[in-house]
Amino acid sequence: ALKARLEAETEAYIKKIVSERDHNPLDHEGDSLTFANDFFEVGHTGLCLTNDNGEIRQHPCGGDEAAQQKWTTEAVTEKDGSKLGYVRFKNGGACAYPEGKWQTIDKSFGDEFTYKGKNFQPTGKLGVGGCYDDKEYDWKIFAHGDNWMKLTNRVTNHCIHFENSNAVPGVAKATFGPCTGT
Repeated sequence: ALKARLEAETEAYIKKIVSERDHNPLDHEGDSLTFANDFFEVGHTGLCLTNDNGEIRQHPCGGDEAAQQKWTTEAVTEKDGSKLGYVRFKNGGACAYPEGKWQTIDKSFGDEFTYKGKNFQPTGKLGVGGCYDDKEYDWKIFAHGDNWMKLTNRVTNHCIHFENSNAVPGVAKATFGPCTGT
């Protein structure tokens, strides 16, 4: 009985150590900046992030698209109400999120210990839709130089950016990728 208890305690300890190893680097950065009904201009183009029927695209700031361009952040909290430093990035009642799905995969710790863990498999596309209490809806927004913002997702550790530099309104669609160079 003592041997079984020690083995169980050892396995629990190893799982704790492994799960701590999987922490997100964003967890150690400061709290996200917060915003209320603000426009996010893309570079110095005069084009703003726009919720274009569930996709984020660039459109001229203001005008007919103004309501779809006003973004607000909402603090992400633990069940006890304590803030985690992340925000939901919202347009109206809709949240920005990376498209993808969670998969159960085998994770290993050394050569002798394997356990089942979850891993988010992103498609590279961004969506704007319902808001759910899942980590893929969590963002940190940081100042990035003078008058620039870096919007980083919690599960992908990637930033919003535009691969297509086309400045024609509505053509360039936001995706996410490594934050370096964005």
